[in-house]
Amino acid sequence: MLRLHPNPFWRAGQGMLVGAACALLMLAADSLNFLKGIERNAIDAQFVARGIVYPSPDIVLVEADDSTITRYTLPLPRRVYAGIIDKLTKAGAKTIAFDIIFPAPSYSVPDDRALIEATKKSGRVIHSVAFNFSPTTDPSLAVFNQGNAHTILPKFRVPDGGGILPETVWGTAAIPPLQAGAAGLGHVNAPPENDGVLRRIPNLLRFRSGSQPVLYPSLALAAASHYLDVKPSQIEAGNGQITLPAKSGERHIPLDQYGSTWVNWIGPHHSFPTYTFNAVLDGEVPASHFKDKIVLVGITSAGSFERHATPFSAVQPAVELQANALDDILMRRSARASPDWVRLLLLLVIPSLIGAITFFANSRVSGLLTLAFCVAAWFGAVASLAKFGLIIPVATLILAAPLSWSICVAIRQFLDASQLRQA
Repeated sequence: MLRLHPNPFWRAGQGMLVGAACALLMLAADSLNFLKGIERNAIDAQFVARGIVYPSPDIVLVEADDSTITRYTLPLPRRVYAGIIDKLTKAGAKTIAFDIIFPAPSYSVPDDRALIEATKKSGRVIHSVAFNFSPTTDPSLAVFNQGNAHTILPKFRVPDGGGILPETVWGTAAIPPLQAGAAGLGHVNAPPENDGVLRRIPNLLRFRSGSQPVLYPSLALAAASHYLDVKPSQIEAGNGQITLPAKSGERHIPLDQYGSTWVNWIGPHHSFPTYTFNAVLDGEVPASHFKDKIVLVGITSAGSFERHATPFSAVQPAVELQANALDDILMRRSARASPDWVRLLLLLVIPSLIGAITFFANSRVSGLLTLAFCVAAWFGAVASLAKFGLIIPVATLILAAPLSWSICVAIRQFLDASQLRQA
């Protein structure tokens, strides 16, 4: 029969084995994705615990909110967008990026002409494209025309440096006359994770329309490139990161194993300076608020299907995903996940140590130390996110620690009772 070793150090070794067994049990549950939802929620909680971060002073949002829709109705006439471009250009905005796709001519030829002319005259407008992933449709996008992504002009392509990137097979781009006058083109794909939360963005997508696949940047990356005076052809992709060779200093954007980048969310809705279409068109916003800045233009009205869950909010406008991704690039604070070996090492070592301590000391001391381990793991993860933008999944570890302690206490009490009965 199994007995507690009389030597306390050998007894600690027994506890370490029990703790390691608990760790392996949690690893098995983790590998089967049983704890995936808990881990995702814990990562979101880390962002909330870290708190709101001050945004880049170079980013401003202009939104078509409910008051805008009340005034103009949906779909907004394209002359309204043309008016926004004219106002922002006159105010001295350096980059104007539309998180809105214009995939086909509207019912008003004069309105289309006004938007095309405003885009061309401004010379600083970034228009949008939306791709669909292979082999299934991206549910976050409403794609209107399956066939026009092949019309994207070559000047918007990014050199393909190899590596793993999300693959797309068709999509919807701004109409060719808008592309001709645009300073850039970026995709607005924002695929949420299984629980519906936006946590990552594919800053580059590989489009396979012909024999030679090509890369296109996200709207955030395209806007950042234009703002930093970097041409799409100068963007470097490969070796697990994207590099923008800007004169003001290189920007490095990490890519995960799927070719996406974690978004280092700065806060909830309206964390960036935000103005409505009506306020801009009516001249209520001083030009100084837009001068030399990047202005992201998007629709935030209720019922626009442009709202998603984020770590900070159950409902947040999709344009703010691009704003946060853009902020990460400009401020050099892109988030990245810790290497898998770090999480696995912690998950093996901590429960094993707790098992050893529980068999070595009494349950009260080991319980307090277990609590201390959990608190340290949590605050360490939050500090890592705040200081380094490093995301460390600790939910599984925090669950494994008390599990290891509970099982070790139960086993020790059972063995102690058995030895007393035999004495």
